[in-house]
Amino acid sequence: MESHAIVGGGLSGTLTTIRLLERSIEPLLIHIFEKYRHQFAKGVAYASKDHCHLLNVPAKEMSIHEDKPDDFCRWLLKNGYIYEPNDFVPRWVFGHYLSDSLEKAIKRYSQHQVYVHYSEITNLDIYNYNTFTIRDQNQQELTVQNLWLCIGNLQPHEFDIKNNSDQRMPYISNPWDVHQLKRIHPKDDVLIIGSGLTMIDQVLSLKQKNHQGKITVISRRGLIPQPHKAVEDYSLQTIPNFNSMRVVELLHWIRKEICYAEKKGIDWRSVINAVRNYTPEIWKNLSKNDRISFLTHLRPYWETSRHRVPAESYEIFQSLREKGRLELMAARIKLIRKEEQKLLVDIKVRQCIEEETLEFDWLINCTGPQAFGKHKNMPFFKSMISAGVLTLDELNLGIRISPSYKAIGRLSSEIQNLHVIGPPGKGSLWECTALKEIRTQTDLIKKKPVK
Repeated sequence: MESHAIVGGGLSGTLTTIRLLERSIEPLLIHIFEKYRHQFAKGVAYASKDHCHLLNVPAKEMSIHEDKPDDFCRWLLKNGYIYEPNDFVPRWVFGHYLSDSLEKAIKRYSQHQVYVHYSEITNLDIYNYNTFTIRDQNQQELTVQNLWLCIGNLQPHEFDIKNNSDQRMPYISNPWDVHQLKRIHPKDDVLIIGSGLTMIDQVLSLKQKNHQGKITVISRRGLIPQPHKAVEDYSLQTIPNFNSMRVVELLHWIRKEICYAEKKGIDWRSVINAVRNYTPEIWKNLSKNDRISFLTHLRPYWETSRHRVPAESYEIFQSLREKGRLELMAARIKLIRKEEQKLLVDIKVRQCIEEETLEFDWLINCTGPQAFGKHKNMPFFKSMISAGVLTLDELNLGIRISPSYKAIGRLSSEIQNLHVIGPPGKGSLWECTALKEIRTQTDLIKKKPVK
C-alpha cells in the first residue's frame, strides 16, 4: 500500500489530503500530523472563532476546487449560511467548510486509510531519498514512502525585551493564540508592532471585546492594507521579458499599467490582480540583489496593495483613528524594557532625529511570519537542513523547491518523494500563501503521479 505522511493539518495539509484521496484508485495509507487539535483541517487563520475576523477574499473566490468555482458558495447555502458571492465571510465559517470537505472526502473514498496524529514531529530520517522514518513527541515511529511538508506560516520573530521586573510579561508573542487577548484589561494601553493583516485582526478583536484604552500601531513605514473594492478584470497592455527585468523596471511597468488603466476608468486594484498571475515568474527571474532591493524598499508597498482587507474592516480601523482611540506611527523600535507595571518602548519616528520613549500596558507582536531560515523551534526541520535533504533559498525565506513543488537537496537535485506545499516555498515562489496558489499546487497531485 502506498504510504504518505503530511506534516501540518491546516489549509495546505487539508487540500493535499483531499487531492490524494481523489486521485488514487488503489488504496493509500495517509498519516496527518497536526500539533494543535483545534487547528486540524482549519489551520491558524481559519480556526479563529471571532466573528469579526473576515476572509480577505470574497466568497466567490474561496472554492477549494478550481474546476468547481462556486463550491464554497453552494456549500454556504446548503448549510444555512446567508451570504452573497461578493460577501466577505467570517473565517471560522470557511474553516467549517474545510473540515466538512475533508470529512466528506474521507467517507467518499473509503478505500483509503487516513490517520490523524495530534502531535509534533521531533525527528525525521530519510533513506535512499525515497523512504522516510518519522518520530513524534509521543515516541511513535512510522515509515512512509512519500512526505508532504505543509507546515504553514511560522510565528513572528521574538522581540528581545529587557525585563527588570519579576511580574509576568505583558507581551503576546503569538497573535493567533486566541486566549491571550483575554488577559488585556479593557482600559489598558496597547502597542501593536506591525501594521499588516494580522494587526487589523487584533484591532477588530479588541474592539469586539469593548476595549477602551488607546491602541498604538507602529511599523517602519506606517502603511496599512488597502480596502477591497469590487473591480473589473483587466488585461495587461504589455507582458515584458521577465528574464532580464530589474526591480526598478518592474516598478515602472506596474506604474505605467496603472496609469493606462486609470485613464480608462479602471481601478488600480484590477492591475494588481492581473500582475499577481505573473508573480512566480517575476520572482524566479529576479537576481539576488533585486530580490533584496524589493524586500528592503518595495515589499511594504506591494503587500499593502496586494493583500487587501474588506472595506468594513478598513472603515472600523479608520473610525478608531478619527476618534483618537488608535494611532498609527511610522517608526523604528530601538529598545523594549519592562519597568514595574509598564512596558517602556524607545522609538525613532520616521524622518525625526531624536528618539522618544512611550509607555504601554501591553505589547502584541504582529510583525508577520518568521522566515524559515531563522526558525529555531522545529527540530526535524533543522536536522533535514543539516543533512542536506532540504536546502534554504539564498535569502533564507524558505525551502528551495522545483517547479513541481518538490524539495531540492544539497546537490541541487529534486527529491522525488519529498513535496513542499504552501508557505515554506516562499523563497522560490514568493506568492504561495493564499488559497489560490495552494489550490494550484495541490491540483498537480490529480494531474501527475506522486512517484
